[in-house]
Amino acid sequence: MRVARHAGVRLALALIVAVAACGPPPRASDARVVAHETLDVTIAPNPQLDVLFVIDNSGSMLEEQQTLARSFSAFADALGQLPGGLPDLHLGVVSSDMGTLDIPTGDPACSDSDQGHLLKGDPDLGNQCLQVNGNYLVDIDDGAGGRATNFTGTLADAFGCIAAIGKNGCGFEQHLASMKAALDDNPVNTDFLRSGALLAVVVIADEDDCSAADPAFFGAETLELGPIDSFRCFEKAVACNEGRDVDLRVAGIKTGCHVDETQTYLHHVAEYVDFLRGLKSDPADVVVVGITGDPEPVEVGTRMPMGGTMPRADLVPSCAYTTIDGATNTADPAIRLRTFLDGFPHRNAASTVCAADYTSAFVRAGALIRRMNEPCFEEAIAQPADCDVALITGTTTPLAQCDAAIMSRPCWHVVTDPRCADTPTGLAIVVESDAPLPPETHVHATCRIE
Repeated sequence: MRVARHAGVRLALALIVAVAACGPPPRASDARVVAHETLDVTIAPNPQLDVLFVIDNSGSMLEEQQTLARSFSAFADALGQLPGGLPDLHLGVVSSDMGTLDIPTGDPACSDSDQGHLLKGDPDLGNQCLQVNGNYLVDIDDGAGGRATNFTGTLADAFGCIAAIGKNGCGFEQHLASMKAALDDNPVNTDFLRSGALLAVVVIADEDDCSAADPAFFGAETLELGPIDSFRCFEKAVACNEGRDVDLRVAGIKTGCHVDETQTYLHHVAEYVDFLRGLKSDPADVVVVGITGDPEPVEVGTRMPMGGTMPRADLVPSCAYTTIDGATNTADPAIRLRTFLDGFPHRNAASTVCAADYTSAFVRAGALIRRMNEPCFEEAIAQPADCDVALITGTTTPLAQCDAAIMSRPCWHVVTDPRCADTPTGLAIVVESDAPLPPETHVHATCRIE
């Protein structure tokens, strides 16, 4: 599996390569079962990056959108530190509003939807941040030492404008369905997604994903469905240690909560993981970032609906914070969204939305994207290094480990690399060559891990 691309010089040619996925079974000579990881990388950094922001635009998200805009400069700075500088960038924004599958719920906010269309600010306010040249930010190398953009001012200012999509979206937030609608041959989003680019998806939400598959999910109140509100998105999507035979509407702490793979009301999270991974010939060209409610604790309480006489079940927020204006904001446990992130091992970053500043979240996101071009070992490899390494240039050439006495090149060895300081190991493989390797050369390695 090709996991990243990077080239550099170390005495001769030094290629930093990474390990990211389980590899072949242990060799027959091994006396015990051992684990391996494999990699397959090309030598050229990828100069293109598409970033899709999926922003919750329900009624409670105005402050979070403002925090997002204030913090974005940290993300822009991190992208500018990628190998080769700021990549050729496409940056788009979609909302979480996918309506209610044409089923009226009595909420006018759910009577229409954004259908995964890329937005240029709040459509309800006529906020059109980009007057020409599409509905997403373009910031690319102009070939003459400068940048070609479709906006004025800074990238951070332009993003702050298109990210201000308002708070009039449907309260049944369908973040993952909107992501898929945005990237799945959406005719309105023409040319946003480039086949050869790296892809990053960033979800900002204070409630969990509720991407519905069955229109009946939005039907009138019944004993099975309960009241028409977003508690359904928890009750019908999640199973806890208490089991399906226990009423999740009963107030109290719930433990061991996870996505329910047997339910049929919502699309399964794995569908969206498979979709996003399938957009690229190499799934490692995709990273996902979540700024969401903390997945725990999970507690069910009660609330009295406006104008009601009987309390109904409601999720207790899993986190809270004080805004810069002194208000208290909260977020619900993001069980489905965290499961989605977990579908991309070593290619995800999760942070809490319960913060008055998202700078640290964006620093982590930038580091995650940087590691796509500066890959490092994700596991502790056996020492001394036990790897099978080969160059693939149309033919496969096995490489020997570099030897201090006889340095027959090309060869490989393992080094501690400062660019891997934020990884578990700090280690990378270096391939030494007396001459530049041909373009599109692959380096394939299988290493035994501890």
